[in-house]
Amino acid sequence: MSPRPEPEVRKALKDRVAAALITRDAAKEKAERTFWTTIAAELDTGYFGAQADIAEALDFTRDYVRKSVQRWAPQPAKEQPPAKK
Repeated sequence: MSPRPEPEVRKALKDRVAAALITRDAAKEKAERTFWTTIAAELDTGYFGAQADIAEALDFTRDYVRKSVQRWAPQPAKEQPPAKK
């Protein structure tokens, strides 16, 4: 069996892998947000039953589609009613 490399070499490798993991996680999150924002736009401008058709096309349940849109797509700000005097 070959000898283990120096601790500095091992630490440098672990640091590079940790940085790559952070980059991958950020890219995955951006992809999820982009995808579910697109789906949310389709739902907003779609027809009655669009959620069921989207779920069928993605092979997901309607509930999964709804929860994913709520989680990943930015929610529009709700208008506040005018303050009463």
